[in-house]
Amino acid sequence: MALSGTVLGNAIAETIISSYGSSMTDAEKVILRARWRTIAGAIVTHITTNAVVNTTVTGATDTGPDGGPLPITSQPGVGTVT
Repeated sequence: MALSGTVLGNAIAETIISSYGSSMTDAEKVILRARWRTIAGAIVTHITTNAVVNTTVTGATDTGPDGGPLPITSQPGVGTVT
């Protein structure tokens, strides 16, 4: 699943709302959700813009000489977060 400011913001807001019980009005809940969607959107944008993922793949290839597949000793790679 791709990172989503909306999903993250709603999850944070719902956690806060549940901790207050029924003391929040519906209008307060709407405002809280909107604010956390905005904050979470900024966080997700920062991560997807700036994060770099370094990977190393190991395992075995599907084909190789008689006797089995060739091992993959190291195939480093760099990617981005989406």
